[in-house]
Amino acid sequence: MERSSTRGGRTYQKVAYTVKPELADEAAAILIAHGALGCAVRTGREFLRPGMESWDDDDSTPPPPPRHGARSKATQRLEAFFIRVTAARLGRINRALVAAGVIDGGIEPRSSLIVDPGWATRWQSRFKPLAVGRRLLIVPPWSAADRRGRMRLVINPAQAFGTGHHGSTAGALVMLERLCGRLEFRDALDVGCGSGILAIAMRLFGVPRVIGIDSDRIAIGNARENLALNDVTSIRFSSAPVGRIRRRFDLVVANILSTTLIELAPILTRLMKPGARLILGGILERERAAVLRHFRPGLVLDDQLVDHGWVTLAMRR
Repeated sequence: MERSSTRGGRTYQKVAYTVKPELADEAAAILIAHGALGCAVRTGREFLRPGMESWDDDDSTPPPPPRHGARSKATQRLEAFFIRVTAARLGRINRALVAAGVIDGGIEPRSSLIVDPGWATRWQSRFKPLAVGRRLLIVPPWSAADRRGRMRLVINPAQAFGTGHHGSTAGALVMLERLCGRLEFRDALDVGCGSGILAIAMRLFGVPRVIGIDSDRIAIGNARENLALNDVTSIRFSSAPVGRIRRRFDLVVANILSTTLIELAPILTRLMKPGARLILGGILERERAAVLRHFRPGLVLDDQLVDHGWVTLAMRR
């Protein structure tokens, strides 16, 4: 860990990755899907959640051009910002980036602490209410916004992924609205619940009993905080490993990255009752076929949608 003064402001963690310029957008999307507050490349182009600004430091000199006749190996530095991220979590994120082919596994990311330069507070003030689908309005706890015909879902934008702004979360919410609008589910499981947004949405959509699990205890704490902000009950959040769950559910949701979905395919399928539905999110368009191969022929594709390059699949048993 690089040294950094923490006097004078809140401390955040910056992790710098070396990426090819043409893959920076995909890498940033994966990092945000893993809970980064936002990302920026040193050229100033942003891959951020709404309102967050790019971060510049002294190391902004572009690499020298290649010698005449040499093959170009141009790279960019992509910086991701977290409230806090453990070494174990960084390892999981790095493996996901390598598996997606957006970074070189032989180059270690650089992690350092920074003092808030001001963008975090400005971003929080710009986190506006967001309408998702036909029935939800995602709002921060400091907003009193309300819209006729929409249910308020209050989410505190903390370190756990899931405010509805990312394409994979928005796609999962819309798919939940579709399924819950035409089918009746008695119980549901949210695997990798993050902020708890999908579990809370399932209760708002009428699912009587919901369980949310996540291996990250920080996420569980954030999910419980968000549960307290919403007028819902009958949701239980736990850090229990998904492989230890023995009961089965009418509805299973897993909005995690494709590499993890593929790894968990046998377990997720086992958790489904006969006739149950499975919603899969966190899948880039080019990964769709690979994910489907691991869930077929046991499951049948029932519905799908794409939001900003992220695919959401609904499958039935």
